[in-house]
Amino acid sequence: MFKTLYQTMADERVLAAMFDKHWFRFNELIGAGFDDLQRAIKNDFNLEAAEANLITAFDQARLNHLLDRWCRNPHCEERRELLTEGVNLLSEGRFIPSIKTLMTEIEGILRDRHVPRSSGCQGMDKVLSIAFENIAKTAGADTIYIPTQFVDYLNASICGHFYPNQPATGARR
Repeated sequence: MFKTLYQTMADERVLAAMFDKHWFRFNELIGAGFDDLQRAIKNDFNLEAAEANLITAFDQARLNHLLDRWCRNPHCEERRELLTEGVNLLSEGRFIPSIKTLMTEIEGILRDRHVPRSSGCQGMDKVLSIAFENIAKTAGADTIYIPTQFVDYLNASICGHFYPNQPATGARR
């Protein structure tokens, strides 16, 4: 199981293709069809079926379990109501409002967790740079967390700069 995870992270072509398809090797995907997804991306074959199977594995019970686990963290617990709404939207297949709700709350959690309130500009660039520095400190050969690639993924797909002229097919504009 872990062999495929590490092979994916070591194969720059496959990793870039995963980023391009807006996927990352999140630990929660282990056992949920990640190997099929990785093979589909690596071979550029049957991706839609692999994605559908993976998404189907995240039913309401599994999403609620994730939410409960997140909310063990006090920063998440403070935002439980909106996180719950985002997760419920996801389970209803309402992906765009789900992403907008969850990402806004995640940005707030990152701000609360990593940047003490003070006067002056505290834009997302500052928040992300501090959060990413902290994430990178978890790097190590003895962990299944892959923080360097995770930060690259976030910068490439979710937390990058807004480009209004980027084609609408991109994960962000």
